[in-house]
Amino acid sequence: MGGLSNLHRAAIRMKRTLRQLWQIAKAPLRIALGILLVLVGILGLLLPILPGWIFIFPGLALLLPGTRADHWLRLRGRALRMKVRRWRRKPAGESPADDPDTRAEDAAGP
Repeated sequence: MGGLSNLHRAAIRMKRTLRQLWQIAKAPLRIALGILLVLVGILGLLLPILPGWIFIFPGLALLLPGTRADHWLRLRGRALRMKVRRWRRKPAGESPADDPDTRAEDAAGP
């Protein structure tokens, strides 16, 4: 009586089957979503009401996993998120000149 019930065994089999289906469908879904995002991004570059780069970068990241371009996009995205978080934490009275990161970038030059 200490074994698994038939219902529990069926649930385990179903979970295993769903995991296998997800592994099969993950790559085509990633590619389709990447292409869709790039197309929307290109449309956004042509239309003034839609920012295109917001869609192009995630689309390229989905289409280029494991490449140098993907690594560069992930690093740039991480740096941009950190800058936005610092900007949101700043008190209202501070100017961008008070930011130590901005001063360091200005001192380094182009």
